Amino acid sequence: MDIRKEHLLRILEENGHKVALRNDFHASLNKLVDGDFYQEAQRMYTLLGGIQVDFPRQLLNWDFVIDRVPIAFDDLLHFNRYRAITLQASLYDVMPWFPVNNYRRYCRTFEKECLKGGTRNGIWINKASEQFFGSSSEPADLYGSGPSGWKLLAFNAFLSDLISLKNHQKVVRISVYDTLMVNGSLIRMDKMLESGNSKYKPYVINYINRLLKKDVKPFA
Repeated sequence: MDIRKEHLLRILEENGHKVALRNDFHASLNKLVDGDFYQEAQRMYTLLGGIQVDFPRQLLNWDFVIDRVPIAFDDLLHFNRYRAITLQASLYDVMPWFPVNNYRRYCRTFEKECLKGGTRNGIWINKASEQFFGSSSEPADLYGSGPSGWKLLAFNAFLSDLISLKNHQKVVRISVYDTLMVNGSLIRMDKMLESGNSKYKPYVINYINRLLKKDVKPFA
């Protein structure tokens, strides 16, 4: 597990939150068979360059669940031009709990960070991404066909959001680029979690607690 997630889980458990790992819950695609939601998924798949007749139906896991609320922890690989395409979808206009403006800004600002960590095999391209999005350009080349792996990751994040909206199940997304004010300075979430420094613990806890209180509907 990513060291940042490990530290986050430890902080949450030490403060009395009940945390379940991602394998305990997943976003179901069973009901996404027709209608407006299906059409929107198909439209986005086409916009991202999908080459199959229908979009991929992989199992969509949340990273973990806090007090029965699903949590997605978005690392640097989630912020690039392909995720930016998905964030223009109209569904985000009716998801006030989703920080869409922040996420659009992260995609514009931090694609170079995504590029640093996203060129290795399995991320830039993998068997599933090649099947659904075709061949990729050479690693680090964003101006040919681009990385099919990034496209698949962006589509799966979008599909998770779409499923949560269809199921009336709000999901908390935490980004490595979220920033908190600590003693007069803005500190990024990834820096706080990477350090493991206990001085950041109350700030992280308060931030998570605020997100959990934003009218988030728990699992039934």
